Amino acid sequence: MLSHNDRIFDAIIVGAGASGLWLAGLLGERGLKVLLIDGQGRSGRKLLLSGGGKCNVTNLSVSSDNYLGENPAFSEPALELFPPGRVLTFLKSHKIAWEERDYGQIFLKQGAEQIRDLFLHLIQRHGTKLILNRPVLSAGKQNGLFFVQAENAIYRGRRLTLCTGSPAWPASGAGRSGYALAASFGHRIVPLRPALTPLNAEGNWPLRELAGISLPVCISLGEGGKAYTLPLLLTHRGISGPAALQISSHWQDNNEVIVNWLPAHPCEQLLNLPGTGKRLLKNHLASRLPNQESGLPPRLIEALLPVEITDCKVAELSRPKRDLITRQIHNYRFVPVRPGFTRAEACRGGVSTDEINPFSMESLLCSGLFFAGEIVDICGELGGYNLHWAWASAAMAAAAHDG
Repeated sequence: MLSHNDRIFDAIIVGAGASGLWLAGLLGERGLKVLLIDGQGRSGRKLLLSGGGKCNVTNLSVSSDNYLGENPAFSEPALELFPPGRVLTFLKSHKIAWEERDYGQIFLKQGAEQIRDLFLHLIQRHGTKLILNRPVLSAGKQNGLFFVQAENAIYRGRRLTLCTGSPAWPASGAGRSGYALAASFGHRIVPLRPALTPLNAEGNWPLRELAGISLPVCISLGEGGKAYTLPLLLTHRGISGPAALQISSHWQDNNEVIVNWLPAHPCEQLLNLPGTGKRLLKNHLASRLPNQESGLPPRLIEALLPVEITDCKVAELSRPKRDLITRQIHNYRFVPVRPGFTRAEACRGGVSTDEINPFSMESLLCSGLFFAGEIVDICGELGGYNLHWAWASAAMAAAAHDG
């Protein structure tokens, strides 16, 4: 038999991940009676895994250009309300040390547990009721109050926020339950697909034996498509590293991935450098290049080009051979296998932004219903953008609770 909790909360938050913990802290600080409920037995599990455990909390440069979705511009009001400086101010006020890494990424020096534990301390101090290991089965609104049914109990509140995340990183307990709750209120769910994930190739991929090789490349999805110049890691299954993860967010079925292995050095210029004519091609491409510590890894050269070309002197290369070298070095193509969510760090799709007020994160279909974090159809690039969206969207929702 279901029991009804007679206490009416000012706010019920479903999902104790990054956005839910942050929102609970903000609302509790303002004296609101808050219930934070999650189906997992541990809060912030995905947060603890982020940034390799070091928690890439934000980026010094954040704009809607760093986000994907049907309408990335939806993110602009929240990002304006909550810029990166507010994250740094929060960290400083609680004596949490951070460091800047490449591309403006901000990581915690002592790891993700420090900020997760801080959130738990803050919500406990503010009197937030935290219920874990209690999956929410359904939710609705009756007589002006929201209710959530969780196993043998029903909880009621004046406002409800869904912060349930996405199915990315299922090992962290991630799932799809929040979308069913959103749909029960009439919200459209943009189809889900993995983002920020390694890309696997077919089993006969000629580069499969090069696992462990890492080098900077330019990776793209074709003429005029999105392109990134970042490190790429070759694996037994395909490609990983920042370049692969970034392009995966744009990849769709049957897209060709195009890799330029030497983006800063056009092959035609390299083959015409003075004094190189007598060198074997494989030695020339592997040698130190201008403004670069080294050339291409020898094993990669051998996998990309036939031996009759790699063992040929540069001066003896015919025009067809030069054209083949250029294609393989600057225009290497393959079609990845469709990725799943198992190794995805994020998810594209989610609750349609057409049905959410960007200045409050409140539903346009049901007053008092809010959304924050990855459940919304806003997906960040690699580099701290998804966690920043969690903070910013939660801060926007919290500000609307003042109204």
